Amino acid sequence: MKMDNPRKIWIVGPPGSGKTTLGKELSSSKKIDCYCLDELRWKLNWEQVSDTDFEKSIKVIIDKPEWIIDGYYPGLDEYFNIADEIVYIKMPLIVLLTRICKRSYKRIKGNIEICNGNTENWKFFFSKNGIFIYTIKQYFLFKVLFQKWRNRSFRLSLRK
Repeated sequence: MKMDNPRKIWIVGPPGSGKTTLGKELSSSKKIDCYCLDELRWKLNWEQVSDTDFEKSIKVIIDKPEWIIDGYYPGLDEYFNIADEIVYIKMPLIVLLTRICKRSYKRIKGNIEICNGNTENWKFFFSKNGIFIYTIKQYFLFKVLFQKWRNRSFRLSLRK
């Protein structure tokens, strides 16, 4: 049963859309722990956690009575029915690219850790697997995913 005061919230959207910011705001106002999927997915030196271990970590979270999850990886929408609400943050591509450039500039200049000891650099930022190209790909992927999700039974809200 869906609630007017959701206690299981999943926030999705491309890089730079504001998932982490919204997750922190909701966590603070609702007093619910927020879990960033990037923290669960990446080990030191950008090594991925195995798919099995990643899924185990997610199952531990979704078995809790309340949670906020920030992020999305392919295949995780099979768990969306457990959430009281899925929040999809939609932003224009130019806004996403501007945000990730500003964010990465600050991170690289300050050598700021992103997750689990990992940092960014400009060489990787602009590489074929870097966040700049990844953001463009994710922008178009989420347009397709949103159309797919609109026809599903879970509670999906759009935030612009």
